[in-house]
Amino acid sequence: RNSAPFSLALQLSVDPADQWAVTLDPPLAEQLRPRFEELQAAGDVYRAGRIYCFRSESSDADGCIPPAPDCVFTGYDETGRPEWSEYPQALLMAGSERIDDLFAEPHRLVSLVQAGRELRGRQLASFGRSSKTYSLLGQVIVGYLLIPVPGRREPVKAAMTFQVVESRDASGQFRLRLNPIYRDPGGKTLTERLAEGWEPSVDRAVRIATRAVETLEKQVVELRAAGQLKEAHLRMGRVPGILRRL
Repeated sequence: RNSAPFSLALQLSVDPADQWAVTLDPPLAEQLRPRFEELQAAGDVYRAGRIYCFRSESSDADGCIPPAPDCVFTGYDETGRPEWSEYPQALLMAGSERIDDLFAEPHRLVSLVQAGRELRGRQLASFGRSSKTYSLLGQVIVGYLLIPVPGRREPVKAAMTFQVVESRDASGQFRLRLNPIYRDPGGKTLTERLAEGWEPSVDRAVRIATRAVETLEKQVVELRAAGQLKEAHLRMGRVPGILRRL
């Protein structure tokens, strides 16, 4: 951990009418929280297309990507390891009533928005539940998407997990990212797949959501820099809306 000394600017309120009483405004804890969150994050562990494993302290562990194309992220276990389930099972675990739509004809997409606190519900504090190294704010799972694979007559059914993640970059700066996670049956990245013209609707949705997340990041950074910490916290409440529109 970084133990080097650092400077910290605090905002004070002085009231001449009350014998020049000095108070911290906003309260001390509220002013310290953003800085402590930055110090807590060890560096930029974010990797596009992969989720962070707190148990192994890595984004490169085997469990950081889905084990199969039809699997989505269903939460962290107690020790901060990612858990995955086949899409129908994930919907069942979440109490969705649309499981039958997965197998309907004609083909229908089924999506579900989930809050980050639900996905971190079992995770222990000692294994990163409140960490800003990789803070999962929420996600939307969607399936099935049909992916063509050379040599196969039928396309492969795949499900995707789109997460909004708060993290810190290598310099400790606050970052917000849209992280699409899936396992491509052809071994391609989502960027490569979309560049081939696969599912233009997915390409469009990802672009719109990415811009929305980038705009939100900029707004929060500006509000924090201006000392408007409460407003910055409230602005983060827009994440669920971004996911619903995705």
